[in-house]
Amino acid sequence: MKNYSCIYCKDTGYIDVPDNEAAYDREYDRLDNMGQFTGEECHERALKHSGSHKEPCPYCNKK
Repeated sequence: MKNYSCIYCKDTGYIDVPDNEAAYDREYDRLDNMGQFTGEECHERALKHSGSHKEPCPYCNKK
């Protein structure tokens, strides 16, 4: 496992933000309730389901 200085953007300077927050929340909860995926896997799959776009990371402010 790699150590990142920013765990939110994994040192890329950008985070993925869901296009549809309600659809993301429903899908994340559905996947999480199955109990077979990690939190990161649930996040990635829910983003894929709901659609996403990139925004600058508000936590590390990398340029």
